Amino acid sequence: MASPDRQNRPIVDFHHSGTDATWLSRSSHLWHLLEEFRSLPICFCYAVKVAQGSKGPLCGDDGQNLGDQMAFAPKDTKLLWGRAAGICSNPECRKKLTATGADGKSFLTGEMAHQIAQSPDGPRGADGGGDDTYDNLILLCPTCHRTIDKAPEGTFPVELLKEWKKIHEDWVDSWATEGTYKTSAEVAKEIQRLLIENRTHFEEYGPKSDAAAENPASTAQAIWAARKLDTLLPNNRRIVSLMEKYSKMMPDAAISSFPKFKMHAEAFEGNQYERVEKYPLFPSEFAEAIEEILE
Repeated sequence: MASPDRQNRPIVDFHHSGTDATWLSRSSHLWHLLEEFRSLPICFCYAVKVAQGSKGPLCGDDGQNLGDQMAFAPKDTKLLWGRAAGICSNPECRKKLTATGADGKSFLTGEMAHQIAQSPDGPRGADGGGDDTYDNLILLCPTCHRTIDKAPEGTFPVELLKEWKKIHEDWVDSWATEGTYKTSAEVAKEIQRLLIENRTHFEEYGPKSDAAAENPASTAQAIWAARKLDTLLPNNRRIVSLMEKYSKMMPDAAISSFPKFKMHAEAFEGNQYERVEKYPLFPSEFAEAIEEILE
């Protein structure tokens, strides 16, 4: 994708701070630019900075100069946040990377750290530097990111960070199968809880939410992008796993509507990584079938 014209419209870069990603501009051009990137936030290593026509240097992680460099690719950002479920990948930390401000609004605190520094002179640097792709990134809280970058050389080698990432993502995957249920009502109660959590986030921050309708340049879309990755995707995976694991005890109405939900869940997840024009919407009959079990 071509770099945006920095002279004619705002650029979106992020400064390494782990602070609230609050939009500093309400320009209509910003919304167009973010839609072009198809990702909000683009990169969580940096707090949002919008500069109209700026060509000056911007400081970045590893102490390097970003200049006119693009932010991380949307697909890599989404893969990292989705597979880490919005939680710090340090197995001894696992801090949730969202918080709520004094005004009651959510904001993002996670940072995408390079395992091999982009600059050969940066932390864990190598000849030629590391790239900005998912394979070379790890999602961390600001404290852990700062710790691994400030520690003496060799304290947190690349191999250790790769191990952290694998352990963490395996742990996230294990959520889908944890727990044991003895009745269809127990299974339905857990599925209903997950569906309600998904619906709550959709109504609060989704594209049809009041926040998005009232102010398209608000943080609502950024929070919605994060919630899809750290909550909705893991919840959908767990629902699919529960239905497949306990299919023999579920009633016909739930079984017959489940394939539609599974197609929706798989297409919804795929759309987060590679945008598609159309995918199956959430089947309301599945939610109704789950509710009937609990009546």
